[in-house]
Amino acid sequence: MDFVAIDFETANGSRNSACSLGVVIVEQGRIKDRRYSLIDPKTTFQRYCTYIHGITERAVKGAPTFSDIYPVLFEMLNGKVIVAHNAPFDVAVLKASCDGRGLAMPAVDPFCSVEMSRVAWPELPHHRLNSLAEQFNLELKHHNAIGDATACAQLVLICAEQFGANNIIELRGMLAIKNRRNKEEAKRNKARMEAEAVALRAIERDAALRQEANGLALV
Repeated sequence: MDFVAIDFETANGSRNSACSLGVVIVEQGRIKDRRYSLIDPKTTFQRYCTYIHGITERAVKGAPTFSDIYPVLFEMLNGKVIVAHNAPFDVAVLKASCDGRGLAMPAVDPFCSVEMSRVAWPELPHHRLNSLAEQFNLELKHHNAIGDATACAQLVLICAEQFGANNIIELRGMLAIKNRRNKEEAKRNKARMEAEAVALRAIERDAALRQEANGLALV
């Protein structure tokens, strides 16, 4: 099981405002390396974003820019499966950060652990990263990029172990089968509930007719 888990935090609503990055490298089903860096986005910080992750403009003063970390990041990500909790967001940040500086986007194969968890564990009430970390007893400093990336990597490894998958390709296939079964079960449950509702209405209707026939009209 080889992949790279990532997590970006942004300074504002723009995808091109990465202010921190966590990278967790998984090889043969084990966490091999973890990297973290603050990033100076050279842009303004929105109060709401700072409230979420705690990073301020002062905190990133003197930190490397995205262009500074790009050579190492490209080498770590290019040609790899990258895992993230809400992967479309993190991939969009990566792409916007590259595009905004005229840098080549690494060739990545995204895998979303949110979608994975929804299919793998549909019985859970929530599939947010902090809820899943609590469910599986994982330590998590939420909205800290390396903390989120580490928890994300651990969740994928837990899921792969439960499904007996040796790699992401196998896990995708098993999740596709599980997703189809989940949908079929949901369809059966819906049909059963509808049938029970019809039967209940019929019972109530018959009871009302019997009471009316006995001169005990319902109020």
